[in-house]
Amino acid sequence: MLIATTTASPWPGRCAYISATIFIAASGATNLTYGFNKGDSLATSLVWAGVAGAVAAVLALSVPALVRSIEARCWSAAVMSLAALLLSGTYSVTAALGSAAGGRQNAASGRVSDRRCQETPSRSLRCRQRRTGRAEA
Repeated sequence: MLIATTTASPWPGRCAYISATIFIAASGATNLTYGFNKGDSLATSLVWAGVAGAVAAVLALSVPALVRSIEARCWSAAVMSLAALLLSGTYSVTAALGSAAGGRQNAASGRVSDRRCQETPSRSLRCRQRRTGRAEA
């Protein structure tokens, strides 16, 4: 039996906030991973990770800012929020695609180099270094 009430259920809003939080966390983690792997030393990796984290924060804050500025009819703020959303969203998509492509490239280059070492056993300096894990003089 259904009882008609005028009070709306809070669950659709809660589910929307939970979904948005999961998306923002996943996007931020992808950005941080992509940014950290972009550096060639620890210092540059930390700088790139910081930049990627800042972009993730801008992405997380630009959607509510855009909604509020449109509701307040503050069009200049809406344009700036939309620009921030587009730029940070583009970076996030690029980070996701670049991270996936980089992983595939690393896996493919590892398979190719292992195959080369198997074809030319122990004559190649690179194969000996890869097998022992250290550089030889």
